[in-house]
Amino acid sequence: MRAGGRALVRAAARASRKSHFFTRTAVRGGIARRYCTEAVEPVGNNEVRNEETKSELTPGDALGLSVVGLTDAIVRGKVTAEQVVEESIKRLQRDGVLFHTVVCVSNRAVGEAIALDQHLKETGTPTGPLHGVPVLVSDNIHVSGFPTTLGCSAFANYHPSKSAPVVDALVSAGAIIVGKANMDELGLGKVGVNQSTGSITNPLDASYLTGGSQGGCAAAVLSEAVPVSIGCDMGGDLLIPSGYCGVHAWVPTAGRYSRSRTWMTSTSLGSVGVVAKTITDVKLVDTVLSASTKQDKESMHFMAGMPSEPLIAEKLPHLLLPEDAFNIITAKEVERLLRITFAVLVTYGTKVSESIKEATYGRIAARRSDPEDGIEVPENLTLRQVPHLWGMCHAGLQHESVAVLQALCKKTGVDWETLVSKITVPYVRNVVSGLDTGDMETIYSAQAAQEELVATLEKYWSEVPESVDALVMPICIAEPQPANSTYAQTGLVTWNGVSTTSDLLTRNTGPFALGGYPMVTLPFGVKLRDVHSGGLLLVGRKGADHSLLEAAAVVDQQVKMAAEHLEGSLQKIKETDPNSEDAWLDDRAKNSWTMMYDAEQAGGKQGHFSMSLYKMRHLYPNMVTEKLQEKRKQYEIDLRPSKEAVLKREAAAKKDKEQERKAEELAEKLEAFKK
Repeated sequence: MRAGGRALVRAAARASRKSHFFTRTAVRGGIARRYCTEAVEPVGNNEVRNEETKSELTPGDALGLSVVGLTDAIVRGKVTAEQVVEESIKRLQRDGVLFHTVVCVSNRAVGEAIALDQHLKETGTPTGPLHGVPVLVSDNIHVSGFPTTLGCSAFANYHPSKSAPVVDALVSAGAIIVGKANMDELGLGKVGVNQSTGSITNPLDASYLTGGSQGGCAAAVLSEAVPVSIGCDMGGDLLIPSGYCGVHAWVPTAGRYSRSRTWMTSTSLGSVGVVAKTITDVKLVDTVLSASTKQDKESMHFMAGMPSEPLIAEKLPHLLLPEDAFNIITAKEVERLLRITFAVLVTYGTKVSESIKEATYGRIAARRSDPEDGIEVPENLTLRQVPHLWGMCHAGLQHESVAVLQALCKKTGVDWETLVSKITVPYVRNVVSGLDTGDMETIYSAQAAQEELVATLEKYWSEVPESVDALVMPICIAEPQPANSTYAQTGLVTWNGVSTTSDLLTRNTGPFALGGYPMVTLPFGVKLRDVHSGGLLLVGRKGADHSLLEAAAVVDQQVKMAAEHLEGSLQKIKETDPNSEDAWLDDRAKNSWTMMYDAEQAGGKQGHFSMSLYKMRHLYPNMVTEKLQEKRKQYEIDLRPSKEAVLKREAAAKKDKEQERKAEELAEKLEAFKK
């Protein structure tokens, strides 16, 4: 049984022991029941067709495959689209009760699947690259026949007449929309809290929240109810939940996908994004959704022959870790996993630089200050001021959200007072009712901060050498939030055991979302608790979406190659002495040099490691292992050619001066002889 499956069984057992849990959920689900039309069924209705059909692959196993594997299985007749969709709806209904993943499911999806099966039987060809793939859509994206509520009962009666272009693109490619995903109320949250439809908990451990605001999209992919989901990201809404759930999230360059007929509570930032289990799936769905901006069928092209494994780029990736700006206050467990993961990456050949200077001139040159080297190394350009600017933007973006909500109320005919009265999360209600959109001083300050932040990022990227494929940093610097979090009342989150403002969660994702840069998440190779503690965030250049995904595929494959070895080591530690696991992780996280050799034993090759020896000594003074001593010696040896080169240049200069002196003496003698 899969690890995720075992967690689901444990959660189901806990829920079955508390019958009142189902009653409480049924009351919350009543909202979905009230606004569902004939195209949808409320969560909790288990009257789903379940006809036994003999096949080589069970529907449950099929949903565990990647998108490419699932479509291949359907086309080859190992399983039917009807069977897959039925199983998907059953799992969504289960997850809606246990984890509040969805608000409603479709009762027309099975009929659509039957039609696809009939088309395949008659023509022998699939309808597109997503033939028969069940897809979950967030509740702030329009789908014809489904309500769009933005996670709030105030909009329960709004039924869009047309689907969003991104949804049309998916359906044209053969996908089947099976339901709407739960989200933070009005999208104004980053932890997964919604007291109307139920707060979204992590399927790995329901005592933790998924993160938000699009937590339902990530949780459904994690529990294998759907292989793909789409939602809206406005600074981490998809990226953060995907990190805590251990799946991949992809947010493209702003404008790559159409955002028409979506309810994003921001006009300054936001893009439709993808959640999937593999980077290959992300690349496939990206190809489909990128056609949504052109609105014509000719722009759709099928990914025939798409490999089942991630593509390997022509070169190993070069990642840049922005110094000072993003990792200085990272939670302890996130820092542990970062150190371990970076050590694994460099062991397999990925280059990780710590500064623009180092990425441009190399590890040794960036640390030498001898002018006789003949190398002029400029001062490092940093992002140190970005967190402060993002904090200033945060207040302005809340004002912007209120203005957007007022426009939505006018469009849907919902009275503003009615909206405020139906908000169930106290923190969100305070934000919506307490802000004055006419506070021009706050608005002007926020706009100025936004402009300065965007300009800072553009200047930084202009100095990043072309050899760098992506910036790398943790998705979120805070640990997963508990289900009993006081966020709903206070708007505060936990970081290293201390309560702080929620904008800390988006400290890494928010600024780049405002700048419109493409971002993709990669899960850490190991977990320090039952749920994931986030993962790696890769940020690419604007418009370089394909290159970023190629680099992400390589990095993700490298982490997975070493994950089994690392998990095996953890398991041995637990079996021998459960109390020593913490010390073992601390040792591995701090002693990155030792970690490199551990990963090398798992089959990797020694790669470029650009961690400053001075920084390693300064941060972790207890690293005195034999292997580290050997590496230090090697480091000193690496410096010798540069010193020798300097001596040679000095010798050559002296020789030239000596020759010039002799030539002058000879000329003087010759002149005297002539006289």
